[in-house]
Amino acid sequence: DCVQVTAGTYTVEGNTLRNCGGDGIEITTFGTGHTIAGNTIFSAGDVGILVNRPSTTVQNNVIDGNSNTTTGIQLGGSSGGSVVQNNTIFGIATGDLNEAIEVVAGANGVRILNNNLRDIGFLTPLASRVEGIRIGAANDVEATGNIIFVSDDGNGIEVPAAALRGLLSNNQI
Repeated sequence: DCVQVTAGTYTVEGNTLRNCGGDGIEITTFGTGHTIAGNTIFSAGDVGILVNRPSTTVQNNVIDGNSNTTTGIQLGGSSGGSVVQNNTIFGIATGDLNEAIEVVAGANGVRILNNNLRDIGFLTPLASRVEGIRIGAANDVEATGNIIFVSDDGNGIEVPAAALRGLLSNNQI
């Protein structure tokens, strides 16, 4: 990882991160109310920003996957109540079933607002799928005002049967 926070409550702001061996920014283990803002991440080896703590704000970041990054922003099961807003993500393309933004099972009450997801899946091999936003088995997730430009093999927004309720509103796909 380029930046890993495992304790306290931190603001990770204004950094430029390149060619990270794992995740660009990883927030796990302890703390609540972290802020990740105004960072630029080029070619993270795995996830651009990985959050697994509640009430974290992820805003105004740029993630250039450069066909290397599997997921732009991932919200783990302990990230309930987090907000992802005004981020720009492009070039997510490696492998199969990757996404620009992923909300995993148990991350209830997450809000995904006004993000610009560009060129998602355009560099993938044939028979691969890359999603704009994937919402796992999490409830009360809101995705509003996002602009999603995804290849024909992927979905702009994918919600499986296990997610029981939420709001998808005013997105452009």
